[in-house]
Amino acid sequence: MENNNSKTNIENINKNLGINDPPLTIGNLSASKEKRPDSIKTILFVDDHKFIIRNLRNKLEAIGYKVYSAYNGQEAVDEYFKIKPDIVFLDVVMPVKDGITALKEIKRIVPTSKIVMMSGLGFDDEIAENIKILGLVEKGADGFLIKPVNVVSINKKVWDLAVNS
Repeated sequence: MENNNSKTNIENINKNLGINDPPLTIGNLSASKEKRPDSIKTILFVDDHKFIIRNLRNKLEAIGYKVYSAYNGQEAVDEYFKIKPDIVFLDVVMPVKDGITALKEIKRIVPTSKIVMMSGLGFDDEIAENIKILGLVEKGADGFLIKPVNVVSINKKVWDLAVNS
C-alpha cells in the first residue's frame, strides 16, 4: 500500500519536472485514456527492472494492449524482430546491451519503427541535457519518458504517436 508521503514526493518530483500526469493509482485513468488507439495494439516494454514491467503489464493489458517484455537491449532486439510490436518503450541504461545500441540496431533495419526511450537520468534541466548528450533524437527515438513511468504517461505517449504518425 502506497503511503501519502511517497505519493506526495512523487507528485512533487513530477511537478518540478513539468509532468502533469499523476502517478497511477487504481481508478484514476481518465475516460478518454482508458483504451488504446486502434492503430497500436502491441507494446514491447524493455527494462532491466522486472518489477516495473510486472507492475505495468496488467494495467496496460486491462486497457487493451498486448504487452511483451524484455530485460536488456539484446533481448529487446531479438524480441522486436520476433514479434514486430507496434511500439517499443526502451530503457536507456541496461545490462548486456544498452538501450541506445538497441535503438540504433532496430532503426537501422526498420527505420519506421516507433521507439520511445525511457530514463531517470537526472532531474529538471539535466534531463534535457542528457537527451542532447545521448543524441536520442538523432539516433531515431520517437519520444522520451522520464522514469518512473506510469500507465497514464505511457498511454498518452502511445496516443501522441498514433495521432501524429
